[in-house]
Amino acid sequence: MVGAEEEIIWIKRHFPPAFILEGDLAGQGIHDRTMEILQKGLPEYRHQIVTANHPRTKKMMETDANICRVGLFRNEARERTMHMSVAHILVPPLRIYMKTSLLPSIRPIMEKDGHHCVSLERLIRSRSDLILGIEAERSYGGAIDEILNRYRNRTNVSVRYSSDTKGHTQMLLRGRIDYLIEFPPIFLYGLQERQTILKDLCSLEIGESRTFQPACVGCSKTESGKTIINRIDAILLKERKTESFRQTIERWLDADTVRSFREAYDKAFFSQSP
Repeated sequence: MVGAEEEIIWIKRHFPPAFILEGDLAGQGIHDRTMEILQKGLPEYRHQIVTANHPRTKKMMETDANICRVGLFRNEARERTMHMSVAHILVPPLRIYMKTSLLPSIRPIMEKDGHHCVSLERLIRSRSDLILGIEAERSYGGAIDEILNRYRNRTNVSVRYSSDTKGHTQMLLRGRIDYLIEFPPIFLYGLQERQTILKDLCSLEIGESRTFQPACVGCSKTESGKTIINRIDAILLKERKTESFRQTIERWLDADTVRSFREAYDKAFFSQSP
């Protein structure tokens, strides 16, 4: 039984189009909509929204408050400090973004499968002259996290804290880093915000990131947090099968990605038990 004064604190940060806190589309991001649906499905709680970066969120998770975040990849560290929900979304594969002028110099290490694809690990190891930009304390998902954990202390890996996605994109455009890794909707939204065109940039598939990744909701590792996650699971298992819920991410995908996304989404959420 939930007490009348029990509250859930939802964590956000400006990370468009996942969370959009500014501009005409504020509140219409992928995770904004998911959070809105979950809050409506949990009327027995009061809901507060707090904007926080990764370090502050980690500290908040260590308190007794009911803290929840949407759009998290499962990993061992998070499993130790959070209760995790069933998947609420599938995230497109990461891609490498760099200046088109660099492409000829890395062709010798690209995979010979007819696609613009390269192993991130091989790129980091074999091209110490090229600087990769990554965000501190951010999870990029499974295999990519493992690679970054091995190489983040190298001189050709630039690690920085950022409150949003603008920092590394600006560094790439200004030539302060040579390439970055990002999810296409996030990178392309950032270019659109700056009215930047892609003619001078190119993107590559990452050999270690070719599949859609499931993202979950994480809540405090407490008994109350477990109760909240159980309620969230029930809501997600119902909502993620609706067309409107799937549209929360599809509206941000290009036509080619939508086709592969629907195939992966149907297989993950319709063909299998949770």
